This record gives sequence, C-alpha cells and structure tokens, in this order.
Amino acid sequence: MTMEMHAADARVEELVGQLPNSDQPDGESKFTGPKWEVVEKMCAEILAGGREKILALAGMLRDPSKERWTSFRAEYLLHAIALYVGAPERREERRLFVETLASLIGGDAVSKAVQTRLIGELQVTGGRGALDALGNALLDEELCEPAAQALLATRRGAAERVRAAFPKAPAACRATLAQALGVLADGESVEALIGALGDQNREVRTCAAWALARTGDARGVEGVLKAAAADDGWESTQAVKAALLLAEKLAAAGAKGDAARIYTHLRERFSDPKEKYIRDAAERGLAAK
Repeated sequence: MTMEMHAADARVEELVGQLPNSDQPDGESKFTGPKWEVVEKMCAEILAGGREKILALAGMLRDPSKERWTSFRAEYLLHAIALYVGAPERREERRLFVETLASLIGGDAVSKAVQTRLIGELQVTGGRGALDALGNALLDEELCEPAAQALLATRRGAAERVRAAFPKAPAACRATLAQALGVLADGESVEALIGALGDQNREVRTCAAWALARTGDARGVEGVLKAAAADDGWESTQAVKAALLLAEKLAAAGAKGDAARIYTHLRERFSDPKEKYIRDAAERGLAAK
C-alpha cells in the first residue's frame, strides 16, 4: 500500500541542517560529509523515532527536474541510514527502514524521481519487506529499471516477482524484465521467453534469446536457432552468441545431444566465408569431449 509523505518534522530538519553544505555552494561540486561517528548518531536518532521520523526524512527529498536540487543533505542522510542498518545486529531497524520506504513506492503521491531514489536505497538494503512494492514497480515504465536492479540485488523472491510481471508488463519494460530473467537464469520462465522471441521489439527479442541461453534449458533450442537466422545482421549475431552460450550450458549439464544439435546447425547454416568464426566455434564445440 502506498501513502503520502509525512508532514515536516522540526527535529529531522534540524539534523539534516547540521550536515555541511556542498563544497562550493554556488556551483557544482563535491559534497564532503561529516565523520561517520557523527552520522551514526544521526542515523540512530532517526531510527529510534520510528516510522514517522523516516517518513519525515524521505519527505524532504525533491524532484530535481521540477526545482533546484536542494535536498542533497536529506539524500545523504537517507543513504547513510541504508548503510547503517546493514549491520547484522540492526536487523529490526533494517526491517523498519525497508518497510517504510517500500510504502512510498507506487502511485502518484511521490514523484517518480523521488521514488527512483528510494528504490536505490532499497537496492542497498535488500529485505523481503520491499519485494511486493518492487514487484509492482516493474509494471511502471519509469520505475521498472531501478526496481529490477533492486530485485536482482535482493535475489531471494526476485524471480517470482519478475516472472509474474513479464507477461503483463508494458512494452517499454519488457526488455528490462527479459534481461532480469536471464540474470536470474529462471527456468520457470522458459515458455514466456520463447514467446518473447516473437516480440515486435528487437531489444526484447534479443534479451529473450540471451535469457533462454542463460537458463540452459533445451526447450529454448528451436527458438534461439530460429532467431539466429534473422535478417537483421546485429540481431542474428546476438542470437548466435546466445545459441553458443546455450550449447555450452547444455553440454556442461550432460545434454550433449542437444548441444551437438546447436553446433551442427550453426556449422551448416553459416556458410559464408565471413562467417568462418561461427563455424570454427561450432567445430570446437563438437570436438569437445
């Protein structure tokens, strides 16, 4: 469930105000933060104040595209908390922090730019409390990329969310999600990825071929080899790479017959002198014991 940012909190604003200004206040410059011991005390105080203090801090973030970027101090402290709660002994503080930020993901109450920043902190912390919010964000054209990155960093529970989002994701998100499924080598997404080989978007098709190769599943052989025969030279090249990767994975898993089928097809299909490197790769694969 999403919610609006909390009202301003005088003490949180005071803590943020204690952080130094940028090194060159009137121009672009680096920001030199205080000593970590000082920041740790700020983090501990914010967390001790519970959800309300965290929401107040998050509420100080601003969309830099809408107004001058003046919230770098608040962003610094928010990121510091994300690092602070990573300590094993701060498990409960991490859960509180993650669930609070996750409650701000989705909807229009918080700008997409700020939500992207919050998702970035969830990528740092990980945590199961953010999985559903990140999974829903996969269907948002502006948030799907950072949400996918955060889920991949979390790993546990990521495949289920990406797999569920992929069939219903808007066109602009499908390449990102196909690639994420490849990173996860999600065998349960093979059929959906095979279907994506026929997508209208070349990037989606290319990512789907690579993702199928990453799964090492023989069900992807036909589709990947068909993709390798594409008229588009670049797309064909990427599909050949995927086919070779799939063959390697199949061979390593003991499915040498399926691997040989790929290598034989590539050797016979690519007969142009300029494609000798493909034939050579296929020959090496066939010769491998």
